[in-house]
Amino acid sequence: MEIKPDPNNRAGGYALLVIDGALSGDSSYLRVFNSYQTKYLGPDGWQATAHDIAVENVSVTGNSTTILVGPAVVNFVDEDTPIRVEVAGESFDAYWPETINKLPEAAIVGGIGGTGAATAVAKPTKLAKKTTQADASASDHDENATVDESENAVDDGSKDETGNKGLSLWIWIVLGVLALLIGAAAAYYFLVYLPSLAPEVVDDEPSAEPLEVETVLPALPELENSETSEPEANLCSLEALSGLAAQGFGAVQEQMATCGSEVSADLALRFIESASATSDPEALSLFGALYDADTTVEPFETEIGVTLSNIPAIAAEYYARAVEAGSQDAVGRLANICSRLSQSQMTLDRTAFSDYCGGN
Repeated sequence: MEIKPDPNNRAGGYALLVIDGALSGDSSYLRVFNSYQTKYLGPDGWQATAHDIAVENVSVTGNSTTILVGPAVVNFVDEDTPIRVEVAGESFDAYWPETINKLPEAAIVGGIGGTGAATAVAKPTKLAKKTTQADASASDHDENATVDESENAVDDGSKDETGNKGLSLWIWIVLGVLALLIGAAAAYYFLVYLPSLAPEVVDDEPSAEPLEVETVLPALPELENSETSEPEANLCSLEALSGLAAQGFGAVQEQMATCGSEVSADLALRFIESASATSDPEALSLFGALYDADTTVEPFETEIGVTLSNIPAIAAEYYARAVEAGSQDAVGRLANICSRLSQSQMTLDRTAFSDYCGGN
C-alpha cells in the first residue's frame, strides 16, 4: 500500500491510500492501527478499541484500488508513524509519509462583549435648614428677703416683766440632764451589756500537724532502646530509583530485578522510555526485547508486568540503535529478529529488514 497526498486538496487534510489489486469486501469503512502505540484511531484520537472510520471515496483503476480519507484520519497521524490499515477484511502496513499536510483548524471568532452605560449618580440635594427663633419674654422676678422667724421665736427674757424668765431656764436645765442620762444608758447598752451576751469563740484550729500523704506511682517499664530508630528507606520507591538513574540505566535495572512486583509496570516503563531517549544501550536493548515475542526479559515481563505487542519491525529498530550505542546483548537479538523479518512479506517488515538488517 502506498500513501500519497490528494492533489485535489492542496491545503491538506486528505490523503490517497493506493492498494495493489481490487478489494473483494466492503471498502466504505476502514480501521487505522498505530503499530507503535498499539492503539486504534477513534473519533477523538488514539484509543484501545477498534473503530470504523468512513472513507471519503473509493475508486478502482486497472489493478489498483484508491481510497480517499479525510481529516478524520489525516489530522491524527504524525509523519513516520508505522500504521496498519484494515479494510475489506485485509490489512496493509506502511509508514505515514511526511508529504501529507494536516488540515488547519478554522479560526474561532469570539463574541464581542459590550459594557453597559454607567449609571448616573444623582448629586445629593442640599436641604435648606430652617431655624426658628423663639421669642422669649424675660420677666424679672424680685426675690423677697426671708425673715428668720427663729429670731423672733425666743424672747430675750428681759422683756418678760412677770417672771417667766426663771421658769424657762429651769426647763432647759432639766432637758439637758435627761439628755445626759439617755446618752449614758445607750453607751452602757452597746458597750457593756451587748458584748457580755455574745458566745465565747472556741479555737477550732487543730494542734496536731497535718498528715503527709505519700503518692505511689506505678513503675514504668524500662525501654530496651531509648533511641528512636529511623525507618528504613524504601529502595523500590520512585525517589530511590531516580537517585540510581544518575549511575546509568544498568543500576536501575539491577535494583528493579530485586524489587520485582513492588515496582509497578507504569513506573518501570517510564524509566525505560526516559533512558532510551538518552540512547542508553541497555535501555534500548530492553525496549527492543519488549517488542520481540521470542525474547523474555525478567522480571519486567514476568513479575513487574510490562508487556508490549509483538512487532518485529519496531524491535529491530531498537536493537539496531542499541548496537550502535554499544550494547553486546543487542547484537545477537538483532540477528535473530532480522532472520524473522527476512521471511515476512508484510510491507512494514520488509521496510525494517531493509533499514536495520542490510537486506533488500
